[in-house]
Amino acid sequence: EGRLQDAIVILRRVTGAESGRADAFMARAQVARELGLLDEAAFSLDVARQLRPDSIEIAHNLGAIYGAAGELPKARSCYEDAIKRQPDFFPSYLNLGNVRRTQGDLAGAQSAYEQALQLKPDSAKAHGNLANLLKLQGVLALAEEHFQRAAELDPADTRWWFGIGATMHDLGRLDEAIAIYHRILERTPRDEKARLNLAYALLGKGDFARGWPGTEIRFELSEGAVKPHACPAPRWSGETVSDGALLVWGEQGVADEILFAGMYSELQHRAKNVILECRPKLQPLFARSFPWALVIPKREPADERSIVDVRYQSPAASLGSVLRPNLVSFPSRRRYLFADDLRVDRWRARLAALGPGLKVGFSWRSSKKPGERSLSCSRIEHWEALFRLPGIHWICLQYDDCEPELALARDRFAVELHRFD
Repeated sequence: EGRLQDAIVILRRVTGAESGRADAFMARAQVARELGLLDEAAFSLDVARQLRPDSIEIAHNLGAIYGAAGELPKARSCYEDAIKRQPDFFPSYLNLGNVRRTQGDLAGAQSAYEQALQLKPDSAKAHGNLANLLKLQGVLALAEEHFQRAAELDPADTRWWFGIGATMHDLGRLDEAIAIYHRILERTPRDEKARLNLAYALLGKGDFARGWPGTEIRFELSEGAVKPHACPAPRWSGETVSDGALLVWGEQGVADEILFAGMYSELQHRAKNVILECRPKLQPLFARSFPWALVIPKREPADERSIVDVRYQSPAASLGSVLRPNLVSFPSRRRYLFADDLRVDRWRARLAALGPGLKVGFSWRSSKKPGERSLSCSRIEHWEALFRLPGIHWICLQYDDCEPELALARDRFAVELHRFD
């Protein structure tokens, strides 16, 4: 009847009075999980498991509880135990693959999904999970095959169609990807992810007239939406701003702010007063590069200068609709950001002190968690052939903890990667 609070009270009484009833503890765990009481659900299933140590179902369900609670090593152990007891238990292979993938054990995850497919070759979910993993690893042609098979088996699930579109996009087959996104939107017109990826595909084709407006969905996403600015001024759409100020505020990551700052120079002739709001670490760089603007650091609550007397405002990426309507509108120039001359001189002297030879600074990976971003990264051991080139001083530009990797390069390749404080 949906009266979960009443149900949990009764089940607590039953398990308290009859502590040997595994079925009661299993029922209590189910209701506790629906109520979001993961600790109680785990406790209940753990007791049930002690009462029925050979139960595959209990081991599997306990793994699901631990997985939902983020206790991945415990979840993995439960699934592996269930499989050990019943090697053909399909659900545990699927969930084990998911846990291993989250832990970064991609080879282990692939093995689990492939074993699941051996048991159920017609499982859309197993094909889809394997396809997502293959796409994550850049094995795109095979990923597309498994996405296609998942879509054939379960055509109503748009996740598989989205996977096909995203894989085609990564393969550079933009027309096909666009057709797939349109197909998804015919079924689910409000699919946010499909709308955003369609916009990116259109931009990739140079169809800026439809691409830029499509990216505005980033403010409406149910997950990961860009937070709008507190400034109540209307959105700028290219008007000449002669009274008040034009505010442009950075969004998303540091790299995105640097990317879209490539349009800032053109604002100098569009507004009498321009305010650029950016991440604090970028404020000195932007102030030096755009001296005609007032550059302020982003903070919470917003700086009053980004609200008072502002006539129009725009997110940085949204400038594209006005300033980059086509490929011809991209300017030809050497640069738009300028370093501090004094710091340039100091670094030139610091690097010269290393001695004669070419100085090469490099960053080999992201500091973010593993995922599709890892496809754009390398490992330090991949650089062996370059490290063996003579006459080069290598400068480490990683800004996270990479001491073990520096030690590996030193011990295995006899190369010193200079790292400045």
